[in-house]
Amino acid sequence: MSKAMHYAVCGLFALAATATSAQYKDSPDQAARKLNPYVYMRDGAGDKVFLETQFWRNDPAYDQKALTRISEVMAGLEKRGFKGDPNAANGWDKPEKVVRCRINMEVVNKRWRGKTGTIVNCENTGISEAEVAGSEDPKHVKEVLDAFDRQFKLAKEKLGKG
Repeated sequence: MSKAMHYAVCGLFALAATATSAQYKDSPDQAARKLNPYVYMRDGAGDKVFLETQFWRNDPAYDQKALTRISEVMAGLEKRGFKGDPNAANGWDKPEKVVRCRINMEVVNKRWRGKTGTIVNCENTGISEAEVAGSEDPKHVKEVLDAFDRQFKLAKEKLGKG
């Protein structure tokens, strides 16, 4: 991960780590407390990724783990040729001849029984988003990147870039 991006994520984490008390709680004030740091990335072909996570701000140790997971996913995307690019935020509301994917980490899904996971989706694949449950699973980052690889490959083929 580039140093600038690492410092930005660490800075966001520092803001998130000021609260004390375990991950997501289904309470009315939870939405007001959480932070959603995100980054837009682009590869040499112009393909885009929107990557975000959530810091619940009620358990600094959990938020540190969430920071580690998003950092590892960013590093994995960088190995695939993606780099942080704020300009990649433009054009999502219009048709483009590029693959556009999103990775939403630390998502809560009722089917996951109060646990968090990740949603991976690339546009125009013709399939639904990939759900990767179990953020705390040691294999979670690998599973997220594997889900991204499958979705990204299919999206490139559908776009005629594969």
